[in-house]
Formats: sequence, structure tokens, C-alpha cells
Amino acid sequence: MDTRERDGPDDVRLNRTMSGTTSVYLSSNYRSISNLPPSDTFPETVGMEINRGQENEMERKAQVSSICDSTIHAEDESYWVLLRTNRPLRLYMASYIVSHFGEWFTYVASISLIENLLGEDAGSKRSAISVLVVVSLIPYVIWSPIGGCFADSKDRRIVMIGLDCLSALVPLLYLVAYHAQSIVIVYMVAFCQHSIASIYEPSRASFVPLLVTNEASLKKAVTLSGIVWSTMTAIGSSLGGFTSAFLGVEACFLLDCVTYIGSAYLLWKIGGTWKVSPETEEANNIDTSSIWYKIVTMNVDSINYLRTSFFGPLVFMKGCDALVYGASDILNVALSDQGIEQEDQNNARMGMLFGCVGIGSFLGPIFANNMTDMKNPNSLQLACVWAFGLLGVGYLGIGISDSFIGVCFFSAIRAAGSDIAWINSELLLQKFTKPGMLGRVVALDYAIAEFSEGATAVLAGVLQDKYGMSPQAVALVMAAIAAFFCVVWLTYHVCGRGAGYYLAREK
Repeated sequence: MDTRERDGPDDVRLNRTMSGTTSVYLSSNYRSISNLPPSDTFPETVGMEINRGQENEMERKAQVSSICDSTIHAEDESYWVLLRTNRPLRLYMASYIVSHFGEWFTYVASISLIENLLGEDAGSKRSAISVLVVVSLIPYVIWSPIGGCFADSKDRRIVMIGLDCLSALVPLLYLVAYHAQSIVIVYMVAFCQHSIASIYEPSRASFVPLLVTNEASLKKAVTLSGIVWSTMTAIGSSLGGFTSAFLGVEACFLLDCVTYIGSAYLLWKIGGTWKVSPETEEANNIDTSSIWYKIVTMNVDSINYLRTSFFGPLVFMKGCDALVYGASDILNVALSDQGIEQEDQNNARMGMLFGCVGIGSFLGPIFANNMTDMKNPNSLQLACVWAFGLLGVGYLGIGISDSFIGVCFFSAIRAAGSDIAWINSELLLQKFTKPGMLGRVVALDYAIAEFSEGATAVLAGVLQDKYGMSPQAVALVMAAIAAFFCVVWLTYHVCGRGAGYYLAREK
């Protein structure tokens, strides 16, 4: 059986006990094992311990299911082979597809509901939708740190199942808002829905490295997650627009409820125990004040960890990306309104525009994947730099286009850039972060990104409503911001920071 040793103080070793259980000791955020027996014929639990390699070792044990029934070299694996041979990853991806599909139905339907309630007042529509975007993003700033602590201290799969079940109840509350004809209730329900999502996301993002056996597979798995997101953006938003236009927003909300239940079921089918920290007796006997103290302490530890690491600034890269693309939802609504008098046509055009965003998000990561390599993190970092260039080109095209087709085309380019930056910045953090810190680092990463997106969404709404700027003019402002960040991160890259420092240290 094959094991891959890594440079550094951490010890990586693999042994088979007499009972047939395999114990794995890791120092990375993926399990460095290959040629495991098929998961369908090898149901035993795999135990994972992280050995810090110091005199007083602190070992964190977790049990995870056997995951791979392929002996194909990871570098040669296609996406299809990875999914076909890795049952837990396959079920996880199916769960992600189902839940994200429903989320887009609800998002488009809630925008349509607000527009219906406000009638012909275009200025109020833009402001109201800006508020919806901000209300949807604020929970990530508030609750993500708690989600990160759950991800690093609890079974990540169980956390996701519980939150999916809770989320299934929330779309029903949108029906209350619909029948009450209340925008305030829409905002309240959106806040609740995204509060749950903000706690869910750190567990989801940090669950992926546990499902794969090496960095090459990790790269494919994270890219697949991005492809799934973009595909569901294209399909879910388009179908959501047409469904809300022809069947009504109630159908969208009910469908979202069903998809959450389906997502929870698929995660339950994965089975096994997925933890990166041991259960202690003290952890089971602490009061409420101790829980909050632990949450604060864990998050302070994660900030200190990033502050003293060579890759700390990379946690802001996704936030810079969000500062640029954050205006897109507001602009998409405004652009779909231009030159349209009938409301049904507006909903259909909005669905079409979001669909083009999904297409760009789908194609961008696939194109970038052929130019990047996990063994050369510099390639990931450089891909993020050029992604800001694509963002700028996309917004510039939107700003100068005089046709809706042109807007759709350049929206796809903009989306390609934003997704390339999002996925590759996440891969960098996945590669460099210790497994016991990953949930909290991801939580901070997402909190910064969502706060940035909310700030830009407000800016886009204010520039249009208070200063009378057209959507095209706002797009040009975003193009300038994208160019600025492209220069900033290019300078960071050229100076050998981040991934460059990692490579220099390895040499």
C-alpha cells in the first residue's frame, strides 16, 4: 500500500491493524493515501489522527469512511472517474446540486415578489433589492465564526444534515410574506435563511478535503463544486425566472423546501463519522458561558494563526473579488428592466441574464483548471490575478454595450473571472491551512467576502438611486475597481508573497 511522505516536522504514516481497520496519521488537510480497497467492499472505518510531531504530541482522532475505489493515479483522473469511484464525494455533490438548485428558485422568486409589491416605482425597486442583498449577506458576517467553530469541533456531516432539515422549514415562511404582501417579512425570512446558510457553509467547504485522498483530487473536487454552483446558477436561476413568471412565486418557495429535504437525505446516505477533533468529556459538560468563551477563543486562535502565517493576506483575496462582483445582482435587475414594459418579460430576461452568469461561471474554472497545478501554488495565485483582469473586461463590456445580448455576453465574462478568483483563492487556503483550523479560516474568508459583497451592493444601489447613475455607468466604476485590485494582487505575486514564499521555503 502506497503512502506519500511530506517534508516538514509532521509525521505521516499508514498502518493496518489486525482487525482490518486502517489508521491514518496526517499533517495536511487531505488524507495522503492511495490504492485503498474499493469502498463498496471495504466498509470498515478509517481513523484519522493528526500528529503535530512535537515532544508533547496533541493527536486529534476522527473516523471517516473509506472513500475511494480507484487505483488510477490522481493526476490522470478525470472528473467523471473521480465521481464514479468516490461514493461519498458523489453523494456530497448530488446534495450540493439539489440544495443549490432550490436556493436559486427562492432567490429569483423573492426578487420577483419584491418587484410585484412595489409596482412601477423603479427607484424603490432598486433600493429594496439592495436591502434584500444586504440582508442576505449580513448573517455571514455575524454567524460564520460560529459555523467555523462547529466545523472544527463537530462532525461536519451531521452539522450539515441538521441545518438542511432546519432550512427546509424556512421557505414556507416566504409564503407568509406573499400572502401578507409584506416586504419586511421577506427581509426577515431572508435573514433567517441566510443565517442558517452562514453556519452551514464552513462545514460544507471544509468537508470537501476529507472526501479526497490527495491534492490533485482536492483540486478537482473544489473545481467541481464551483462547476456545480455555476451550473445550478445557470439552470436554477433561468428556471426560477420562468417558473415565477408563469407558475407564480409560491411554486418556487415550495420547491426549495423539497430540495433541502433531498439534500439532507443524500448527506445521510454518506454515512460514517467525519470529525477532525476528538470528543472529550469536558466538551460534553460545559455551560452556556463556557460555550461562548470557547467560540471566542477558537476564533481568536484562528486570527493569530493567520496573522503569523505566510499566507495570511490571501484570506482577503476572495473579499476583493466580492467587492468587484458584489454589484452584479443589483445591475442584473436594473439591466433586465431596461426597455421592458411587461413584467413577465422582465422576469424572463432576468432569468436569462442570471443564466449567462452561470454559463460564464461554468466555463471559467474549467479553462483555468488546465493552467493551474496544486504542486505549483504560484499557478493558482497567478490565476487569481488574471481573474481580476477578466472581471474588469466584463464590467467594461457591460458599460459600453448597447444591446441586451452584449450585456449577457460580457456578464458571462465577468462571471468567469469572479469564479476563477473564488475557486483558486479557496484552493490556496485549502492547501496551506492546517486541518484543525480550516473550518475557522474558511469562516473568516467567507465573512470578509460576504461583507464586501454587501458593501458593494449598497454602493451600486446608492449610485443609481441617489446620484442618478445608469447601470452602465456603475459597471464602469466596477471595472475601475477590478483594475485596481488586479494591480494590487499582481504586485503581491511579483514580490514573491503568499504562494511564492511557500515555494521558496520548500526549496
